[in-house]
Amino acid sequence: MANLPETPQWEEGIYQIEVSDPVLGGPDGISNRQAKQLASRTSYLRQKVEKSGTDLAAHIAAADPHTQYAPKASPTFTGTPTAPTPANSDNSKKLATTEFVAKALAALAGSAPETLDTLKELADALGNDPNFATTVLNKLAEKLAKDQNGADIPDPALFVKNLGLGEAAKREVGTGANQIPDMSGFTRNLVNNGWQKFPGGLVIQWGMGGMPAGVLTGDVTFPIAFPSTVFAILATDTGGASVPYGTTNRSKTGFTLTRTSNSGAGNVNGFYLAIGQ
Repeated sequence: MANLPETPQWEEGIYQIEVSDPVLGGPDGISNRQAKQLASRTSYLRQKVEKSGTDLAAHIAAADPHTQYAPKASPTFTGTPTAPTPANSDNSKKLATTEFVAKALAALAGSAPETLDTLKELADALGNDPNFATTVLNKLAEKLAKDQNGADIPDPALFVKNLGLGEAAKREVGTGANQIPDMSGFTRNLVNNGWQKFPGGLVIQWGMGGMPAGVLTGDVTFPIAFPSTVFAILATDTGGASVPYGTTNRSKTGFTLTRTSNSGAGNVNGFYLAIGQ
């Protein structure tokens, strides 16, 4: 007894034993034809299954079994791949299509002046400094602190000189030595009986004093009292007469005006100038 020979091939049809067929055994006997055809089919299918298993194992073990497809990690696409365009405000990790980039650049350039709407113009404006941010921060670090009010100026004397200011810029306002007076130290009242005050305390007063006819003296009150003392009083006739005038009884508030002759019929007036402090 032997096994039927198997040929791994696909038999297109299976022989049907007819009632008139004789019973013939052997490898080519008509009685074994059906079994031989089915065995060949089975052998064929087994060979295909085994090859499929081998191919699948090799496929699974291969690093890149689908060379016609781009890998998930760092893919390199060919042709003209497309993707959905994210919204303008999207800042996720989605693919940025050329449409998305073009819109973003248009929005950026649209808010920039014409002289700064290209990368070259921006680079020229920044002096082609690749470390522009660091340069700016370093320069800002050199600025004077606002809350120091100038106390952190490295060389105050040179700073004042560079401003074109002289020694007067370093003087305080006042009436003492090395001080600069302001206009409040020059108060005055410019009238017929007036006065002028100067920084340091000097006071000048002027006015007229009258005497009735036949009287050689007349009391005069200063427009304001001298704070400390009277240095001198000068007196003269207001009408140009040659009669000399004099003063007596000087005080901080006034004096007595005198003259040597008063022969006129009416009142006479004398002009005075008083200096004090």
